[in-house]
Amino acid sequence: MSIGYAINRAALQGADLGPRNSLGKRDTIQAPVGGWNTADAWASMKPKYAIQIDNYFPESGAVVLRRGSRVSATGAGTDYVQTLIPHQSGTVSKLYAVGGGQIWNVTNPSQVSTLAAESVKDGSYASDRWRFAHFAGSTIMVNGEDPPERIQPDGTMAADHNWTKASGQDGLPFSASDLSQVLPFKGRLFFLQKDTANLWYGDLGAIQGDLTRFALDRVNADGGNAIGLGTITIDSGEGVDDLLCIFFDNGSVLVYQGTDITSSSDWDLVGLWKIGRLIGDKALTKHGGDLVAMTTDGYIPVTRLLQTGRVAHSSEIANLSSKIANTVTEKAALHGDTVGWDCVLHTNSNWLLFNVPAFGGEQHVMNTQTGAWCRFVGMDARCWAQWKDRLFFGGPGGSVLEANVGTNDNGNPIEGDVRGAFQYLGTAMDKRFTLARALIDSDADVTFTIGTVTDFNEEGGLEAPSSLRTGGAEWDEAEWGDDDDPGSDWAGGTFSLQEWQALNRDGTAISVRLRSSTSGARMRYFATDIISETTHALL
Repeated sequence: MSIGYAINRAALQGADLGPRNSLGKRDTIQAPVGGWNTADAWASMKPKYAIQIDNYFPESGAVVLRRGSRVSATGAGTDYVQTLIPHQSGTVSKLYAVGGGQIWNVTNPSQVSTLAAESVKDGSYASDRWRFAHFAGSTIMVNGEDPPERIQPDGTMAADHNWTKASGQDGLPFSASDLSQVLPFKGRLFFLQKDTANLWYGDLGAIQGDLTRFALDRVNADGGNAIGLGTITIDSGEGVDDLLCIFFDNGSVLVYQGTDITSSSDWDLVGLWKIGRLIGDKALTKHGGDLVAMTTDGYIPVTRLLQTGRVAHSSEIANLSSKIANTVTEKAALHGDTVGWDCVLHTNSNWLLFNVPAFGGEQHVMNTQTGAWCRFVGMDARCWAQWKDRLFFGGPGGSVLEANVGTNDNGNPIEGDVRGAFQYLGTAMDKRFTLARALIDSDADVTFTIGTVTDFNEEGGLEAPSSLRTGGAEWDEAEWGDDDDPGSDWAGGTFSLQEWQALNRDGTAISVRLRSSTSGARMRYFATDIISETTHALL
């Protein structure tokens, strides 16, 4: 157990950390480790939740300012990098970017220096948004506009990569440039043809060659065009319970089971389900044996969909994002047609991240250990990828940036903002809130501001900025990465109680807001002590 966590527990249990009854009643308000909540009414929101939590990640005992970002590679075109492709085959491990109609090698082993992107294929592509799949040592790429591409096992681009219709299908309209999605399943590659309900599949083990059509419009009575492919694993192993999921632009989902699509005795339709429409062309990501879909209903785990069917987007059973589903639905309505929606699982940080390409970029991030949500801002991204346990995103001006590194966003401060739920502090009586102080730790000097709002007002005054300077109570060898504080890894730092600040607030309920702007420090926010005195009861 870290010393910082132990001190936090002591504070929450009423340790002697400040003024007592001589100045009023003292309550300790824990930081909102339950995460972002835009679903519940403010008057009924539980204390563990946050009305707003920007750039702070909710962990088990504190909310932690996220790490920064830095430019890793430049020169991959002049507009946004739209696709990042990690390629791994044997000892070959490379990262590619697509921007400006070209494919670029942006493999940068350094987390300090910046690399100049190297063009490996100038295809003058009509679209820089590529979907890809790793299969038989190669990386197969399609985008629904251009001929498919293939990265060979050695990391070089294949000179010729083409798919054609198998014999006996001459009358079917087909162009390899129309292949818009690709997925390996049961030893063969499956493709979707854009603006159709056609599923195409290759021969066993084939990385190019003949494709055979499987007509989905004969199965899906609701019609629509197929736009997404994914798999779920019911038994968490390679076996008959690996299922193929096919998503349509009207929200239909067809699920198939079997090992051989060419055999009617070994290929079965499990069922047809309805879901919110997928948002964007990169709307699916694996999470363990499950598949998470970005939809207009929220961020939905498909295995739960199969159990419950489509339910209200506020359902905590069927919707990972139930606590922010209203926000997701609103963002989808406003920006659903904007290019750049993406999702990625970063296992090292316990982040399940969903990119929203709006107003300079924002990300909705879930702690995969606790299910708590937060929002990241300040990283203007159009695509994301995990490569060698590191996290990268495609930025503007042909740049590729690495996230979760350093303490600033490419030289700019990380702006943090946390607004906790309103709390009555044990009584519905009128109160005068007189004093407040924050429980913070940091590995360097930081300046932050604590503010308070009463009785469900939107805005309230921010108090004078406070400073936390290193040299307080030392942590000795305490580390953040223990079982009590998962996802952190920095050892050393200071623990401090901010000096008491005068509040002069009247009301029955209070919400605490912490704001920070830092360029050279990491910090955690544990709790806030509040001193209040009862004035009179509400009758």
